[in-house]
Parts: sequence; structure tokens; C-alpha cells
Amino acid sequence: MLEFLGDECWCCGSWCDDWCAVLRSFGRRMVLRIVKREDVPSLSSPETDVLDWKKEVDPSRRQELAKDIAAMANTSGGSIVVGVKEGGASVRAALCPLSRDQALRLATAYEQVARDCISPPVKVDVATIELEFDGSGKWILAVNVSATEAIFCAVRKMNEVPGQGGEQGWIIPKRVASQTKFLTPADAQLGTVEKLRSATHRTLELIEAWQDDVEAKSRIRRFEEFMAHESHYDVRFPELGAGAGRLGLEYTIRPVRDAQGVPLQTSGEMRGRWLVYVVGPAQEHVRSDVDLARYDDSPIRDGEYYYCEFYNGSWHMSDGGMVKSYSFYMSGRVGAAEWLERANEFAERSLSVGGAVFEEVCRLLLDLEGNPVRSGGGYSFLVVKDASNGLFLRVGDSPPKAIYLMNSAGSLAEEQWDLEIEKFRGYGGSVVQRRIKKAIHEDLQRRGVSVPKRRWHQTSRALRPR
Repeated sequence: MLEFLGDECWCCGSWCDDWCAVLRSFGRRMVLRIVKREDVPSLSSPETDVLDWKKEVDPSRRQELAKDIAAMANTSGGSIVVGVKEGGASVRAALCPLSRDQALRLATAYEQVARDCISPPVKVDVATIELEFDGSGKWILAVNVSATEAIFCAVRKMNEVPGQGGEQGWIIPKRVASQTKFLTPADAQLGTVEKLRSATHRTLELIEAWQDDVEAKSRIRRFEEFMAHESHYDVRFPELGAGAGRLGLEYTIRPVRDAQGVPLQTSGEMRGRWLVYVVGPAQEHVRSDVDLARYDDSPIRDGEYYYCEFYNGSWHMSDGGMVKSYSFYMSGRVGAAEWLERANEFAERSLSVGGAVFEEVCRLLLDLEGNPVRSGGGYSFLVVKDASNGLFLRVGDSPPKAIYLMNSAGSLAEEQWDLEIEKFRGYGGSVVQRRIKKAIHEDLQRRGVSVPKRRWHQTSRALRPR
């Protein structure tokens, strides 16, 4: 038995919520509940850790009543039935009915000790049950005990000898099969560790379930947003075409909406199904023939309609007649501007950058060092002119960059003019840039193309410190 001083808790020094609340939210259930005559177990039922038969009880022995309640609360809850004599190995239990007054006095006593003699208090539901409805006055009492929400509950040990009252400490009873045992300090420590371990495991399970629920709601909400507001999305099927370092097959789908723009959805008994249109393999135009061959045997067919529904934590697709549906997840959204379209191309197409009409003058293919490429490949340097015969350079898909001849900075002489290209930084170092400019100038001279001249003070060069 454990000894305690005052109202201090055996586990944490005070009967506080901080230590014991770990178990409080887990909804430990009452395993046996007797509230009417039909609920009473058969008299052939033996006593267990959740059922305690008692022939009679002295309501003045408050500690004995509290011990029985706490023992059951420290196990898993159960019922104490007063008015039934316990049977033996081969003998049935026998009824020893109480009078109505006896049952009521005992009910009051059990409720008081559960509240006043056990710490923390234990919830009990006391029911007085009439056995016969003929006015014979045969009653039994059922004390339904809930499992404690704390790690353990303890009984205030009192000296009940007349004239020698006084608080003596605390005991922690626990019901084991049909017997009541008292925990030693070692038992209490071990029980604390086991209950905390169980509580920790349960907490982790609850957290994991909560995370799964949040993720599932997020997946549903994201798909519904796509159906309501977006034009297309790429989805991947982990089960299809995976293996050998490859991810599953990826398709582009489109939402199907009615004339008012409302997404089409069927309603079933269990869940609704959204209607989508499968465009085909995602980014089909950049895939190799070998990669596209993976899609040939897929059960998902291009250019057809499918149902999408959410269950078991993921979205699934089927045509309504498939024996099997296939799970998928939303992998990304790739638009026309993203399909290998460079930023300069996208800007020109979208913003009409360089909207003037140009005429091609010449095209050079140069390598990364600025040297001419003779056998194909290299970077395209396209020289064009506008309606006023101004020359411009387009490197690949870049916006037009003005080309002109400029005299030496800080000089008034006009004997030496060098070819300049506006906003040309980033295309190699100064040596490479000189090679590129030289190659372009020589090609223009060979073609007899006149290059406009600008004096250095008419260009941005005049703003630089010398």
C-alpha cells in the first residue's frame, strides 16, 4: 500500500490535470452497464474484473465501498451488483434481494464515497432495479463504474474504528479477475509507465489520423477548385506504367462543365463522381517514341470521358464500367507558355514585344566562343532591318537589339568606327563579344549592307564615367 500526505497525488505531487490529462480525451468506455432488469447478467455468470456480485453491503463502511469502486475504475470500469450472492465453481449465484429502502440508502452511500473518498473522484451511475412488479418489494442495486480518466485513482484510507478516526493515507486498489489487489509502489510506477506508453501510442495514432484527414480534405478541395475554375491539369497514375526507375503514367485532363459553367457531377448513394475529359499523355509533344509506347497498353484512353471519385484517401478514375478504378494524384499544371517556350517567346507573343515588321538581312551560326559553325548547330544570330533601314540583332528568340557603328568614346575623330550592339551583355566575355561583333560586321560588309552610324555622345556610352 502507498502512503500519502494530505491531498498530494501519488504520481505528481498534487491532484492536478497536467499529469493525468494525457488519457482524458481517449473516451475510455464503460464495459458493462446495468440500468434495468433486462441488463442484469445471468446468475450463472461468474465474477470477473468487470462484474462483482455482492450479497449485502454495510453503507457505514465507506472505505470498503470506495475500495470496490476504485478497483473497478482502475481496471476498465464495470458494475457492482448488490443483492446477489456470489456462486462457486459449480454453483450459480443466488438472489438475495434488498428492500427498497436498503437499495436507496446504499445508492446514496455509493454516490457519496465516489465523490468524497476517491481522488480524483470517479463517475458512477447508480440504478435501483425492482425484480418483481407485484409489489413484493424485491430490489437489487447496480453501481455502474466508469474507468478513471486519470492514470490511477486512489482511496483515502481511514481508521473506521469508533473513537479512533483520522486520515491514515492512501491506497490504490485494482481489480484482477474476481479479486481486488493493492498496488505496491513498484506496481504503481510500472503501471504509470505502461499507461503513458499506451497513451503516447494512442496520441500518435490520433495525430496520424488527423494528418490523414487534413491531407484528404486538401486533396478534395484542390480537385474541386480545378473542376470549378481551371482549364486543365496533369494527373499521375502510380499503378500504371511504373517500374524500372519510372514514375506512373501522366495524363492531361480537362473538367467537363455544363452550359452555365457548372462542373458535371453524378450523385450516388455513397459519394459523388466528377466527369473529366482525358486529353492524352501530359506534354505529349516533348516525349520520345519509347516513352509514348508505355501509354499504348494503358486502360486510360485518349480523348474519352471518365468519372473521378475520392475514397480511401485518394482520387480514383474509371469509365463507370471498369472492373477496376485507378488511383491518381494531381501532379502539376503545364500550360502553353511552359511547354519549352522560352520567356522571350512568351513575352513577344503575349505582349507584342517587337511588333514592328522586320526583314531578314543575314543569319550567322556561331559557337559559344563566337566562331562560325560550318557543319550545322550553334547559336542563331539573325540580323534584320525595319522600314527605316535600321539594323537589329536577334540572338535566338531575344527581342531585337539595335546594331550601329560608333566612333571611339571621348573622341571627336571619325576615322575609326566599330560595330556596337545595344544591350549585349551576358553573351560571353569581352573577347567573345568582340568575335561575334567582328563576324557580324564582316558578313554585313560582304553583303554590302550599310550600317547606321551613331557618335558615341548620342549613345548610352556618354553617360558612363571615363
